[in-house]
Parts: sequence; structure tokens; C-alpha cells
Amino acid sequence: MAKRDETPPLTIGQAAERLNISRRTVYDLCRSGKLPHYRIGIGRGTIRIAADDIAAFLEACRVGQKQTPGDWLAELRAVAAKPAKRGSGRRSNG
Repeated sequence: MAKRDETPPLTIGQAAERLNISRRTVYDLCRSGKLPHYRIGIGRGTIRIAADDIAAFLEACRVGQKQTPGDWLAELRAVAAKPAKRGSGRRSNG
């Protein structure tokens, strides 16, 4: 089993600072289930977020990845090899 980060969990404010976003956005991410968190205490409790969960969230938000020229060239060839979709050949008189 992977060892969890030993640093104490972060508050909403600390998480917002680390992610460079507003506290409101952190609350929204927690509410939506996109950012795992803990509720500690009675009633609604206070929210704490593990540093590992912030790192995993950031990784999940990553857009695109580095590709070698061979990778994108292979993708381009695959797309070019697909036959083009053709319409019915009729135009509307709109």
C-alpha cells in the first residue's frame, strides 16, 4: 500500500493558496466531489484537505501531454486514413 504524505491536512485557505484559487472555488470543488476532503468535528465540521489529494487533483486537471513528433505524426496519419463522411449530395434551398 502506498504511504500517504505525513504533512498535516490543509485548511481551505491553505489549499486555496497552494492552488492559487479563491477559497470559494475550493469549497465548490469539495462540494462537487472533484477535490477529496475530510470533514472533522460535530455538525458540518471543518474541512481539511490532504496535500496528496491536492497533488492528485492538479495532475487530473492537466491538459495535454508532451508527445514526440512520432506520436502526433502517427495520430495525424490515422485521422487522414479514415474515409471522409459524405452527405446525401442534395442541397437545401434554404
